[in-house]
Amino acid sequence: MRSFTNRIFLFLVLGLVASQVGLAKTTRKEVTFNDPVTVNGTLVKSGTYEVAFDDQTNQLSIVKGRKVIASAEARVEKVGGKVHSLY
Repeated sequence: MRSFTNRIFLFLVLGLVASQVGLAKTTRKEVTFNDPVTVNGTLVKSGTYEVAFDDQTNQLSIVKGRKVIASAEARVEKVGGKVHSLY
């Protein structure tokens, strides 16, 4: 009986952990920088990168291929209207 109880408890804990991972939302977009930018003290050269934002940890990462170029704390805010390019 004790073994059966331990198995049920283990499945409940695994289910809880799996549901937390499933609820985390990571937004990924492709971004092109025309000029070099500095992110959290790291110089990011001009070019096309993938930018990922994890809303659970509020972490923004700039990725090129499989390598993380820069990461920083960030937050999401609504913009009142269209966003236009500066160029």
